[in-house]
Amino acid sequence: MYTSLLNPVKAKIIVIIDEKNVSSTLDFIDELKIMTQNIILIGKTTKADRLYMELRTVELPSKLGIFSFPIKVYRNRNRGDNIPYIPDFEINPKNTAKLKDFILNKNYD
Repeated sequence: MYTSLLNPVKAKIIVIIDEKNVSSTLDFIDELKIMTQNIILIGKTTKADRLYMELRTVELPSKLGIFSFPIKVYRNRNRGDNIPYIPDFEINPKNTAKLKDFILNKNYD
């Protein structure tokens, strides 16, 4: 686990997000936020993910259905269960020209 004391990065890190981001993307943002508070999220609100992961599926003996259950769970995750990331600045990330202009000309301080 990283701490801000070990982080040599002083620059702002801009992360472009949208509604297609989930799971590993959110985990990556979680890790970035542990390493530094200089994270700026721009775009649209992400999807959310659960603390439970890696489902196991078993077919019922009757063959009339299946039973699914999680076999792993996050413990002590800073971001809660079923919580999305909300951008600091909302902008359509699919509009490349507007996104580029926003990133290059915005004062983030």
